Amino acid sequence: MKIKNLPLVIAGLLSLNLSGQETTLNRLDANGKKTGYWIEYLDEKIVPTDSANAYYKSFQFYDAGELPFDLFPKLKKEVNYEIKIENRAQIKGSPFVLQGFAEWYSRNPKSKDFYVYTKVDFNDGYPVRIEETFFAYNDTNSFFIYDFTKRYQGTEGTFFIESHRRHYSSKKIPKGFALGDYGRYKTTKQEWFRKVGNKWKNVKVEA
Repeated sequence: MKIKNLPLVIAGLLSLNLSGQETTLNRLDANGKKTGYWIEYLDEKIVPTDSANAYYKSFQFYDAGELPFDLFPKLKKEVNYEIKIENRAQIKGSPFVLQGFAEWYSRNPKSKDFYVYTKVDFNDGYPVRIEETFFAYNDTNSFFIYDFTKRYQGTEGTFFIESHRRHYSSKKIPKGFALGDYGRYKTTKQEWFRKVGNKWKNVKVEA
């Protein structure tokens, strides 16, 4: 049987829904560079790899062939980290789309008193929310929320960031801190991650 409009069929198969919008994967721009969302193959510790060695797959956003925001920059094999994945794959070479959460602790090999906790919530392979906490030797730590459900003027690849300072001590709450969902915290900054001119960067939200 001859299939008519084969390019349209293939494009439809590579289309997924993200936040209520139809997204076509693995596109090239007019200059032949990656643009939009591309499949990222990942091994059992969600380190980028090829499809033959992959257990999972996710989707990363490209602009003019570059990754404005890399979901997996610190997850290298030589880094000391522990990882937990909600829906764990079993078969190498038959990757399935990340669904639910993945979380890990990564340590700075130069300092035993400093480490980072990261939790990423995925929906059909796309990041929905990232929580990242930088722990230090004292009780006050930096805490960041990356909200991919919020887009700057609806623009693909943009997202919202909140920065917090957290305090865990049972002692008196420091000035400026309040008790809430994130422990004793204060919001220090709200930003959009978006493109300004030819550069992607954090832009502070003006009150």
